[in-house]
Amino acid sequence: MSEKKLYGPVRDLFKSRDYFVVCDMKGSSPFSIRLDGVERRVDVTAVRWEDDAIRSVGVECKSGDSWVKALEALPQALFYWFVFDEVYIATRRISDLNRLESIHHLKSVLEPIGVGFIEVDGSRAHIVIPAKPSAPLQGGDEELMKRNVERKAKVILTFAGIFGDESVRVGRANRPYEVWVSSDKTKSYNFFMHLHPKNEEDGILEDELHMGVNAEKKEVIKKFVKRVSAQNFYGELSRLPQSYYLLLWYVPKRGVGELVLREQVGNCDRSRVKECFEEIEDRDCKVCLQVARIIPAKELDGKSREDMEGLFRGVQGELGSLFNLIRNAVESKIRGVVKSDRIRVS
Repeated sequence: MSEKKLYGPVRDLFKSRDYFVVCDMKGSSPFSIRLDGVERRVDVTAVRWEDDAIRSVGVECKSGDSWVKALEALPQALFYWFVFDEVYIATRRISDLNRLESIHHLKSVLEPIGVGFIEVDGSRAHIVIPAKPSAPLQGGDEELMKRNVERKAKVILTFAGIFGDESVRVGRANRPYEVWVSSDKTKSYNFFMHLHPKNEEDGILEDELHMGVNAEKKEVIKKFVKRVSAQNFYGELSRLPQSYYLLLWYVPKRGVGELVLREQVGNCDRSRVKECFEEIEDRDCKVCLQVARIIPAKELDGKSREDMEGLFRGVQGELGSLFNLIRNAVESKIRGVVKSDRIRVS
């Protein structure tokens, strides 16, 4: 059994305990962390709210069915130990040959350091050695945990709480300090949250949280610029608070997206919005268009589940008219210009 075949049973084990699980399986994303400049990909990450704080679990999976194979995963598991509340190693069920002795060997090594052990037997997984509190719960480096796990978890769980676990698309969690969640796995326009790490090349001088409306893919953008006038779009932007930004990313077929426009809505006059539409057409509609409220990521620290969901529901309310405008432009079978519910431009 390959390591990836262990992911499903381990995922199901933690989902049954009310965790939201992120792993390298369809509909999800790998989850990465970075410590002292070294990046590692976590096989299975499980997070949930617990008394308005984040509870997190990192699992390192290893093929094989012996205690020796299980301990080969220990260096990676100890890497997780600095940023997760609990850490486990998972393997296939330990072979019946000298099984009791093998479990004893594992306990003698893992229990003193608090790393747990999970066995996978067919399609089911169960905990053989419970994990003990790791570095974060023992007063470890809180900032490491916040950037690597806690803030990402709050973003994911906020969307899961509002839209339901099965409706949330998780992406970019394979990048340290970053995660993207959106409200619909099938649509190319949606509400989103993007925990964006510091990137001085893009003018992002600290970790940020972007919350807003996103439209992407050439066919969707093409319909939008054809059916929504720059004037009408400007009307939507002009009534938003100053904490909102207009963002335009060029997304070629291959390669990393390039940020070509980041403008506070208060600075977006009619001519600037017209330039944005011209830029979209110059880029052959291969762009991602976003209107988002942006706050420093550190403002997530200390926020409860109620705080987080209230924060995003406020964004939903402020951008509801714009979202409807995009949806009408993309989904409507009526030809010609589509106008928003509130703005009427001749």
